[in-house]
Amino acid sequence: MPDTRRVIRTIEADDRDIDLVEMLLTSRSDAEAVMAYSLLRETFDEPQLVALANLREIIAELPETPFVAGEGLDVLERVAGYEATGRSYRKMFSEAEDVFGLEFLGEGTDCEGVVVYTTTARFYLHGDARSRIDHSMLAVLVEHEELLDQVLEGLQMLGCPLEPRIYLAVSDFPAEHAAAAAGQALGELF
Repeated sequence: MPDTRRVIRTIEADDRDIDLVEMLLTSRSDAEAVMAYSLLRETFDEPQLVALANLREIIAELPETPFVAGEGLDVLERVAGYEATGRSYRKMFSEAEDVFGLEFLGEGTDCEGVVVYTTTARFYLHGDARSRIDHSMLAVLVEHEELLDQVLEGLQMLGCPLEPRIYLAVSDFPAEHAAAAAGQALGELF
């Protein structure tokens, strides 16, 4: 799985249209994502834009909860040092001067949810009908650049299949999503 920290730094370091970046990364609508991607082509250079498209694909691969894991949740305790609480497995991570935590809720192979928490807030790692992840959760991902890698590592330990499309050229993302985007746009008109 790719190291997502570089692209997270890109979002954080650049004062660009964050609303378009959020739309690209979190929207369930291919039409909205392709539109945002097209507009971002004017402000991001090609490697950064391709990295954002790849990050969108990684976020799209995060499982909807609840889900059945290929391995029992106790593998998190045995392999990665998560603390078993009875109905969940959690772990704190330190990053420079900040701390965040992950908690996988459930027992056996049934995962009822993934919770991300900071010293000030708790977020479920899922979105709603319009967004794959909550916009506040995206802000936490940007603030804690190691977080998404830790989530992906935990999901891989649980045996969750994560096979995102990986794009190499700036034209790959719109080409891949153009038909679905056109279909969604037409469906919204009628």
